[in-house]
Amino acid sequence: MAVWSSQQELTERFVYEAQEHHGEKFDNYSLGASLNQSDIQRLVEESLGSFGASSRSMYFVLTSEDVLVERFCLNVCGIHFYTFPSDATNDQMVPYAWIGNPKKQCPEFCAWPYAPGGWFKEGLIPPNGDAGIDGMIITVANLLAALGMSPYGNGYFREEGAAATGVCQGIYGVKAIPGYPGKLLLDKATNASFNVYGFDDSKFLLPFMWDPATQQCALQA
Repeated sequence: MAVWSSQQELTERFVYEAQEHHGEKFDNYSLGASLNQSDIQRLVEESLGSFGASSRSMYFVLTSEDVLVERFCLNVCGIHFYTFPSDATNDQMVPYAWIGNPKKQCPEFCAWPYAPGGWFKEGLIPPNGDAGIDGMIITVANLLAALGMSPYGNGYFREEGAAATGVCQGIYGVKAIPGYPGKLLLDKATNASFNVYGFDDSKFLLPFMWDPATQQCALQA
């Protein structure tokens, strides 16, 4: 049985950093419902008044299912980047990530295997009852690890340039092959598919990561 701490242990093979959640801020379409990447950075900078600016923090922007974002669904489900030093960031480079909700726009791309694709004519049942949200959780986990390992794009990656989280794309269980996520756990009450337990028996699907010790994709260290 896998638990969330297992992926943390694997991430710590690249870098160790204690993590704390410092709060949330909701934005009611202040920049509209069609955003480019500079708008995402602006939202991050405007939030720093509430959270404070720190180059050792990670700032996440999550957009709802009705918000259009540049590049979303074309070739990304989310991205991580950083701000350049400015007055808003106290002259620091601040790492951040953005993740979109794919429920209406591209579930087959950013919420698979909870949407049709590969071996599945129908998507698997998501553990939290919403394919869009469970798809976002996958991307959040991916980018959380990516930010920890390479917040400025010059950290850990394989020789061909792939990040540790990108090497294992589409792999969520043992015996995974393209179009098949691998062997997953099954919630007997809901028939939902997942691979990790969180707090209070919550269930999630997290992507495998590259393990530098074994030179293989893995979920647990």
